[in-house]
Amino acid sequence: MNKYVEFLNIGYENFNMYQGEEYFESRHKAFINLLKNSFQTKEYMINQNKKEKDPSVVIEIIETNDNFIFGIIGKLNDLSNKTLLRLRGKGIDEIHKTSSPEDLNYYIENFTYFYIRLSDLTCALLQNPSAPSFKKHFLSLLKNETNYKDHFFDDIYIIDQIDSNIPEKLTRFKDIVSLNMGYINQATIDVGDSFLSLENEFDISQSDIEYANVSISLKTGVNQSKMKKKLSSYKKYDDFNKFKVNGIDENDISKCIDLVRNIITQKVSIDIEEKYLMSTDGEEKIKEALKLALNSI
Repeated sequence: MNKYVEFLNIGYENFNMYQGEEYFESRHKAFINLLKNSFQTKEYMINQNKKEKDPSVVIEIIETNDNFIFGIIGKLNDLSNKTLLRLRGKGIDEIHKTSSPEDLNYYIENFTYFYIRLSDLTCALLQNPSAPSFKKHFLSLLKNETNYKDHFFDDIYIIDQIDSNIPEKLTRFKDIVSLNMGYINQATIDVGDSFLSLENEFDISQSDIEYANVSISLKTGVNQSKMKKKLSSYKKYDDFNKFKVNGIDENDISKCIDLVRNIITQKVSIDIEEKYLMSTDGEEKIKEALKLALNSI
């Protein structure tokens, strides 16, 4: 199974921002200890919004110790009252004949795994666009469980890990596999004039275009040195709402560089079939893959 991993940072703000280095070191240790002592190996149920009658997000802490927190975040979809939604599988017909979705008392869960390295509060998150927002819901859990203000922390936040060396890392790619870029046509942005020209071929002017998305797969074995140099020195990525470069780095690791958000995601290979994701053996392999991904950045 191959999946991409994204990297996040958990941060905090102290009440007093004007102390010395020794103070900040002690506060960092205090925050790590606060996380260690706030979570148990159990499921935490969370409401996605205030209007929700029943919790629909579950965060399960599978393992926690002095070094890391490993768990699952999932979104529960109730099978009842869902149009055009049904179970299908071996031996399921008899269930359909005897039970309604309301009687089954099952949920469909979209989930993913996370691994938090406590020493530097960095998190590796296995990508699943269908899973609930880790940044939103784990932050909510952090604030509810830690009572952080009682420990003299003013705020807690979770942000994408921003990489300040993206141009350099892009030039070190051994091979660029594909580009995926898109822009929304706005009067203040002129990137469309050079990005996409369709007027001569199809009589489509830039003013006619609301949104454009282009995916380019590159041939293997071509000289990419000039392209990498231009991509790394380009200054107008803010004009795009999406610009991603997929490639292989110098360590033969598949990575995706997001040049708009300045983040890097990394592909990991986990030696399990997706149907065994929830098994104990599968969880151990996922934990190790996320740990190795963190160690590589």
